[in-house]
Amino acid sequence: MAFAPPSRRAARIVPWFVLSVVALVPARADSSPKVVIGSKAFVESWILGDALTLLAAHGGTDAEHRRNLGGTEIVYQALAGGDIDAYVEYTGTIEQTILKARGPLGFERMREELGARGIGLGDPLGFEDSYALAASPRAAERHGLARISDLRQHPDLRLGFTHEFLGRADGFGGLGERYGLAMTNVRGFQHQLALEAIEKGQLDVTDVYTTDPEIEKLALAVLKDDLGFFPRYQAWSCTGSIWNGGRRKCSRR
Repeated sequence: MAFAPPSRRAARIVPWFVLSVVALVPARADSSPKVVIGSKAFVESWILGDALTLLAAHGGTDAEHRRNLGGTEIVYQALAGGDIDAYVEYTGTIEQTILKARGPLGFERMREELGARGIGLGDPLGFEDSYALAASPRAAERHGLARISDLRQHPDLRLGFTHEFLGRADGFGGLGERYGLAMTNVRGFQHQLALEAIEKGQLDVTDVYTTDPEIEKLALAVLKDDLGFFPRYQAWSCTGSIWNGGRRKCSRR
């Protein structure tokens, strides 16, 4: 396969990424080091996994992408357990879901905390993809939905959230407490199925990633986080970094 020359941003990322992941791979006499990239169960993660795989290959490293492994906990455990070498994670998810932090952590603190677990935190990839709530155009117009706090006045709206969002500290449980929501019709969905249900008029509100193309495609109304509940979700690459006997084994607390 022929690879196009990397962009300026990619050119800055390639040396760090290739050096960091290649350093993790034990030398083999019969072949070059191989890097295994993982990705979560949503489209942007697949694209980023493909991108890291291409960057590693461009740097001369044999790379494999294990796509669509699952939610945060599954992919993080795959990294910590040595089944993959790297994947892209988001700062808010690192703070809230992986490190269980009670408040915002600086980047150096996150790097220190992850390092103690045998996980390397690279450099930011230069973009942010946050959680948000979005309403269908019909529901937004009919009920005057512009802010998350507007949901308090409409407890019977049909809400459909990803199972991960329902179970995260920075997901619906914490958000409901912050906003004083008492919604009576909340169901769990796979992300793409929730968007399809919104399109078919079967749901009124769902969780979205702010880079989801369906926001524009379906003319969804992204509700303002007027109480500032969600943390920032900047994309960073995470790598496994502790080896034992030629097999990836990351320490855990």
